[in-house]
Amino acid sequence: MKKIWARKDKARPLDETSDLGNGEVSDAAQYRSLHRLSSTRSLASFVRSDNSRRRLDQPFKLLNGDLEDDNVSLIQEKDEDKDLGSLDQRTKGTSLGGTTLSSNTNTPNPKFYKSSSFSSSSSHLANSLKRNKASTEKLADQSEISRGSLNSLVQPQWDGDLIKVGWLNRSSSGNDENGDNMRLCRAEVRGSFLSVYKPPPELASIKALKLSRAGDQDSENGLKGKESSERKDNNASERSVVEDSEPLLNHAVSSDSLSVDGSSLTTLNMQSRSNRSPSTNKSVSISLNSEASSVFLTYFSSGFPHPDVTFDSRTGTILNSTLEGLCHSILFNTYESESEDGDADLLSKNLLGILPLFDDILLAIKYFVVYSDTFTKSKPRDDNRTLMDEDVRQVITSTENAAILARRLMLVVTYIRDTFSGALLEDAIFKAIWDLMLSIDSHQNSDELKKSIHRKQQQLLRLSDGPLTESVNAFSGDYFMGCDPVLMAHSIRSIHLEYRNTWSPQSDPSLLMESNNENHPYHRKNPLVFSFDKDIHYVSELLTQHLFVDVVYSKSAAKRAKILTRWIEVASALDSIGDMVGWLAIATAVCSLPVLRLKETWALVDANIIDDLSANWSPVVSELDRRSLINAHSHRSTYHVIVPQGMGTSYPKESVIPHFGDLLIKKASPVSVQQCEKRRRRLDVSFQKWEEYWASISNSEPLRVIIEPESPAIVKQLKAMLKLHSSKEPSNIERVMTLSLQVEPSFAGQFHEFHNTSRSPLFLGSYASVIFPSPLDKYQIYDQSALIGAIGGNENSKSIAVYDNSLSNQSNVVKSDENKDVLAPAAGYLGRTQFLKSIRDLFNIGSSDFHVGDEIVFKTMSDAEALNDLQDNEKENERENLRSGTTHVRGLEGVDGTSKRDSLSTMRSRSRPSSILFTESINTKRFSSYSSSGLNLDDIGMLNLTSSKRQAEPHSVEILTKSATLDRLIDLLVLTSSIFAAEIKKDDVIPYLSSDVVSNVVNLRMDNGVYTVTFFATYRGFCSTSSLLKGLMARFVGAQSAAQSISLRKSISGAFKMSGYPQWQSKRDAKSDVIIQKYTLQIRIGVLEALLILVRDHFDHFASDLEAKRIFTEVLRIIDHEAVLSSRNFLDQSGGKSEDSVQVELYHEKILLLYKKLRRSYIRQSYKPLLPSVAIPQFPESSSIVPLDALLSDNSSKIKGFISSIDSIIHEVFIQASTNDWLDTFDALEMQATYSLTGLSQYQMQKLKVPEDELAISNVFSWISSLVAIKGADRVKVLNVLPSSVRSIIDLYSKLKTYFSLQLCDPNITRDERVKRMRAALLMLTVTRSRMKVLDLFDPEDAQEIGVSPHVPSLLESVIVNTIISPESRLFAHSWVAAAESFNGGEYLTAVGSLQDLLPAEIPTEFTSGSTLTACPGWLLERLVEIAYYIPNMSVENTNLINFDKRRFAYNCVSNIVDMVALQNRDYSDDTVDFSFVFGLNPEGYGKKLLVEAASRESKEYIKEGAYKYIRLFGTLLDEELKILSREHAKKVFLSKQEVEKDRLGRQMSTYRPVRPAKVTPQISSSTTLASTLRKKSTVSTPTNNKFRFSGLISRAAKPFTFGSTNPEQVVTIDELPDAADFSDIKQKPFLHVCLKNHLVFPVYHIPSSFKITSANSDITYLFQAIDEKDREDWITKSSYSAKHWFFSKALVAHAPPTQVFGVPLEYICVREGSLVPLVLEKLMTEIEMRGLEEVGIYRKSASLTVLNSIKAEIDAHGDLSMENHLVLDINNAAACIKVFLRELPDPLVPDELVVRFAEARKRISDVDEKCFSYTRILESLPFHNYQFLKRLISHLRKVDEYKEFSKMNASNLATILGATFTEGSGPDITRQYFGVMSFVCEDMINHYEAIFKV
Repeated sequence: MKKIWARKDKARPLDETSDLGNGEVSDAAQYRSLHRLSSTRSLASFVRSDNSRRRLDQPFKLLNGDLEDDNVSLIQEKDEDKDLGSLDQRTKGTSLGGTTLSSNTNTPNPKFYKSSSFSSSSSHLANSLKRNKASTEKLADQSEISRGSLNSLVQPQWDGDLIKVGWLNRSSSGNDENGDNMRLCRAEVRGSFLSVYKPPPELASIKALKLSRAGDQDSENGLKGKESSERKDNNASERSVVEDSEPLLNHAVSSDSLSVDGSSLTTLNMQSRSNRSPSTNKSVSISLNSEASSVFLTYFSSGFPHPDVTFDSRTGTILNSTLEGLCHSILFNTYESESEDGDADLLSKNLLGILPLFDDILLAIKYFVVYSDTFTKSKPRDDNRTLMDEDVRQVITSTENAAILARRLMLVVTYIRDTFSGALLEDAIFKAIWDLMLSIDSHQNSDELKKSIHRKQQQLLRLSDGPLTESVNAFSGDYFMGCDPVLMAHSIRSIHLEYRNTWSPQSDPSLLMESNNENHPYHRKNPLVFSFDKDIHYVSELLTQHLFVDVVYSKSAAKRAKILTRWIEVASALDSIGDMVGWLAIATAVCSLPVLRLKETWALVDANIIDDLSANWSPVVSELDRRSLINAHSHRSTYHVIVPQGMGTSYPKESVIPHFGDLLIKKASPVSVQQCEKRRRRLDVSFQKWEEYWASISNSEPLRVIIEPESPAIVKQLKAMLKLHSSKEPSNIERVMTLSLQVEPSFAGQFHEFHNTSRSPLFLGSYASVIFPSPLDKYQIYDQSALIGAIGGNENSKSIAVYDNSLSNQSNVVKSDENKDVLAPAAGYLGRTQFLKSIRDLFNIGSSDFHVGDEIVFKTMSDAEALNDLQDNEKENERENLRSGTTHVRGLEGVDGTSKRDSLSTMRSRSRPSSILFTESINTKRFSSYSSSGLNLDDIGMLNLTSSKRQAEPHSVEILTKSATLDRLIDLLVLTSSIFAAEIKKDDVIPYLSSDVVSNVVNLRMDNGVYTVTFFATYRGFCSTSSLLKGLMARFVGAQSAAQSISLRKSISGAFKMSGYPQWQSKRDAKSDVIIQKYTLQIRIGVLEALLILVRDHFDHFASDLEAKRIFTEVLRIIDHEAVLSSRNFLDQSGGKSEDSVQVELYHEKILLLYKKLRRSYIRQSYKPLLPSVAIPQFPESSSIVPLDALLSDNSSKIKGFISSIDSIIHEVFIQASTNDWLDTFDALEMQATYSLTGLSQYQMQKLKVPEDELAISNVFSWISSLVAIKGADRVKVLNVLPSSVRSIIDLYSKLKTYFSLQLCDPNITRDERVKRMRAALLMLTVTRSRMKVLDLFDPEDAQEIGVSPHVPSLLESVIVNTIISPESRLFAHSWVAAAESFNGGEYLTAVGSLQDLLPAEIPTEFTSGSTLTACPGWLLERLVEIAYYIPNMSVENTNLINFDKRRFAYNCVSNIVDMVALQNRDYSDDTVDFSFVFGLNPEGYGKKLLVEAASRESKEYIKEGAYKYIRLFGTLLDEELKILSREHAKKVFLSKQEVEKDRLGRQMSTYRPVRPAKVTPQISSSTTLASTLRKKSTVSTPTNNKFRFSGLISRAAKPFTFGSTNPEQVVTIDELPDAADFSDIKQKPFLHVCLKNHLVFPVYHIPSSFKITSANSDITYLFQAIDEKDREDWITKSSYSAKHWFFSKALVAHAPPTQVFGVPLEYICVREGSLVPLVLEKLMTEIEMRGLEEVGIYRKSASLTVLNSIKAEIDAHGDLSMENHLVLDINNAAACIKVFLRELPDPLVPDELVVRFAEARKRISDVDEKCFSYTRILESLPFHNYQFLKRLISHLRKVDEYKEFSKMNASNLATILGATFTEGSGPDITRQYFGVMSFVCEDMINHYEAIFKV
């Protein structure tokens, strides 16, 4: 790669620059170097007295931002390079003085320079296992850690995660010396276990795997390495140290003349004012030639300077001026060059160069016209004074001055022609220039100038010659798809090349001046300059038209994916031929939010293309937006000229089309001459560097300038498109987003718009359509009788018995007087209100409310502590039972119990809403945290119930957030509950406490971690992402104000006004004490943590909201300013090193760390496509034939196999729907009720008088499948709004129902065969219900008492039930009766009113065993319907508060069911059948006529045999359905009338009143104080654990392989084998299963490509042989990673002691112990320092393996070790423990990226002081606890070194032994490339400990 270095004045010697011999320096070092410049003056203020150039002692990469921003803080100097490194680590190229170039010829995509400091990070396995490593580093569950729980480290999916799978050779002997006993096997590393399987039967003839030709591979790798080395050497040789550009003019300052300094534009002699004529002091205002706009002169003199010009009194530099003064200075400055060949017009040219930046160039030209017309020449006068001719209003000047004026006016025109030529395309400007030339004619003939101007204009006009197309549609998608991508690319390039040669930003810098572009948009005619946000490129517009507007391609996701892929191909072709502008035009469109959000489209794009976009496109596009994310006051800016890689090697340099858009000079307000001068100079320097670099490139010899023939037809069409594009209004990102939302509408996250205003269906009674009959009992939250009573209408008159039954468990309803009246029904009659109240208050039964003012309501459940113990125990039982699948699970009842005085058993029996559904799930509990890393104040959460001092330990009470305002919900997110808990009303708490509570102090605790998870999962139900971001921004900005109010509150005892506390907008003190500083930083940490969760886990919330993205960008800039500059001021104010000051500093460092994580995460996610969480296949409809082996049979073995097989398919589909998918479904359900009063009844409702034999029993599946959302004139199927994963589940239900219906209702089978199939269906139904008992939500014995079933149905049960009760099935009533009679020995059935009557009374013994089945998603939908429609959005008690209970219930319900399904043991040991055919079943089934004929025929046969002539099957259900249908129709008619009346009234009032409520934006407090001043894992495609896999359903691409070979000892290559992943099958048992924990994995070199796995605790060894050396390395790396990260495994953690020290993360130990260094390690080092410093060979001598294992076991068991223990009597054993601890750390003590930086620093820097300083800077990047431990260890080794003459262990010896342990577990690339580096670094650290660690 080529780099060009530029000089820089006043530089300090660099500590990290490279050897001057080759000029190499890392990006990070260059960036830090710039921050240490002592830039005390702007370039405009340099005045030099000689022509010498100041040279630097060290080279620098020029970053033009240095010309603008000189004030860079120490924080910026310390850490910003790390931030930039993370941004640039994926990019390659060369940055030079405003120019970024690429010279790598191997990759066709544009990239930037990749800093070597980060090059190794991608090699570490942790990058391929981000989720797991992030868990290790973040350790979010601080509460569990502090309690010593390893569960905080567990990754729930780790045990099932497939890390590596492949074919290996395994030796039967671990000590096989020659590899003669190798046999083929398939191996899997899954979690922390290695499983080895025998080859499948198809491969039984294969003996072993033949290795790849290592020699060829090595040769190829060597050749690549050689080529890479040669390129590197060539790049190094082509680098040069370039000096600063020549001064514009270098002239000594004289006392009576004007001079211009080389680095400034205008340095003036103030004495020139004394030469002004006295008469000029009288200013006359005159306006001449002011047709278009008024141009007034206020100064009529050629005397220089103009009065409006202001100067720097020290240097004489022009600081500012008016436009008139600037134009006057251009025309009349008296600059004289000191040299004979100097340019006397240099100052004028420099001022002309900033005109478009300073003001409107058209207005400036008019000033020039006025000056030309005003000043006229006369005979020379002796005094050379100017006079005013009052008659003609002209200024008579001397001939000499007139000549100068004429020359300068000609210069103005010439300069505009040559430098701002694009202005000639603007009619107004061209006319003004022509007027100016006509005026010049009065001074001097300008005919030649007029000709040149005309020629230049015509030349520019010819660029866009051609007809103007009428619309973009002329270039249709079909036309584009018919063009060859390469030919299209060359056609685009030919247009760009023509513009580059004629009119480029380099020849016309005004194209890069935003202020000029706003005034005069002629830049839109030039395709080389564009901005996707404001004015997209014409090619970008064409792309977006094809995607979003084209009638053929915009309507189909598949076609959109196809045309998008073609555009990407065109972009790749543009990149390969050097057209950076064309590539970026496409790349910025493809990587824009409107395109990236197209989930359905990207799901159909090839995965390799998506990977390429993420790896190669996104970094470049994100780099263009980098300045929008930082605050200009706290960072230096870099500016790039970007070109594709391979210039001079892949394509001739003459063909390159560079992108200059990154040099765009943003509009600034207010502007000054000095500011404009600096910006223009930055632009010139960038162009200069680009030219120098371009000149330095030579085309390679084989390369010839070959111009590919572009298509004239395509070029003509493209030019027409360009002309149309420039002639119409600009198309921006907002318009593109609008089009994108039309193509793929965003339905999720919209309910917040209606949250505060939408009416609850419960109160409207519009929920009649979602009351479904229950063919069999199942758990429901609400009693249907109460729901029906609450609907109203004629059924209001319910019996009191019904009411009493519905309220039998609601004895603790609030006892207010109002409630007493409501709850006392009139005799014999119940009103709707009573039922409504019983439903509304159901979830409040047994809870106690705690109020904080009028803004927050907390709640707790009765007997909280006892309940918590019960929950913990029963949760554990639940998990165990779900794993075993054999024992009944009792529910976790009691959380919503009744009276606080009741016993637990009573409370459990009365619990209506099951706590299994509505308390936190097992997965959610992972985030449990009672101590926040944000605000955490001592005792602030304590509530003292009396005025006396504390008398006993605080009584702990668990609280939940019940309701609050939006502001308070965000406050709880940031501040946690601690500052509010102490403000709870005492009157609320005292009645809650039982009499045995003796403490007068109550500790009110809320699980902040769970609250945070729940909030972010559900906040879009009541708050937009934009509103949330504004709220968080206000809290970050107002943190100090809030800290002051919190500090003040702590000092106040007694009554306190809660309103407005804490104050976010109060006036902040200029100085604050350290406590306030600490609170401020804690609050900001809370904000940053919240933002990080939002970006990291919920980035899709930004996908359709440009406003949210803009706000977040603003938030980032504010945080950037505060984190980099303002926060550091706290440290300066604190002074001293008190404990609080130390905390402040630590908090400050954490803020910086969180900010960088946030910024990196945002950038990483912003430019990659959004994809569905899983690939959801489509279910084609192709057949109505059921395979013979899948026909229903009453054979018990087959029934069991069918159940297992069908449920395996159901489970596979169900688990693909994530918690977020179900919450989006919940959002869609809520939205349906907002569209209209009848929104819930907009489905295919049956006719009111439908014949009974056609009456369908309604269910949630039929309702949701036909439900329609009516929005204005649009009708959208709600099913299409749901996430694809949920849609697939509903589709699967339909397919399975078709499967059963086709068999049970087959008109072509005999009666006896039908009965057998019906018997099978009834038996399957009975078995499925029996197997689901293990998931009963509470004890069935309690069901009768409370009148609620605990049953959770499976999907298979729902399918069978709904098939049996369908109208088609009911036609065969006699057969159903016959099937049922066969179960009880033929006993005659007298009535079949319900489905239960058909089921066998007892389950046959052969069906009693089996695992649980997959819960029914329809049942989950019903529960979400209940929560959505029956629980109010706002608090019942205070309608100004958001009912957060509703959000929590929805989240907990979903997460519990999802986790429940995931935890179930899938035991499919029965004979299974491949049921994948069901996905292709045609749902149409048989015709009604055939079914009626067959049913009639069978009925006649039964009647002849004595059966009843008519059997009314399921009469009770039919009657219930008829009532429901009647109620639905009545309610729909009623609500429709209401809507009609509402519309009528609206029209009468001449006001538009939409059916949908108007958007209400929640009010969030904000602060303008500051805002106003700132503006997966690298694995194979993981197969599922079950037999069913989607990949086999659609297409099965098998590798070529010949089975049945006659050679029993066949040796094959890897290419002859199928993919090993295809054989993953849970039924196959491994013949070798190795727990990798405590195993070592290492290579074996005497056998090619081999490695061993050896137990650290025994002599067991396994020998394997991989495909080749690379594959061996991959096996070793991933197996070692799995071994070291055993704590991710739930199974292994369950057997590990909670006090584990060895083999767990360092941070985990320290956080658990509350220490900087693990306590036992500190004790070991102290012990060595006490009695081992003189031990000869300390650290060199090894310990006995047995003794060492004993010590480890002791430490792990207790977390500590007595130093008097006999095991450490030998001090060498203590030293060995330290070495083993370092070796067994799961992640290296020194991360890979820092190893690289250490290596570079050590190689580059020879000076000891500079090296130490560099080491200090690098160590600042270490994780906190890593740094503390390393510092303590080096201090310890330093002490050992001090006794080297006794121990014979000097720094070098110690470093040799311990240095390598610092990188134990590093990536193989790091290990190879930097082998031994850390030993040398460790030696340096020991020798210079004080200097490096600042001791």
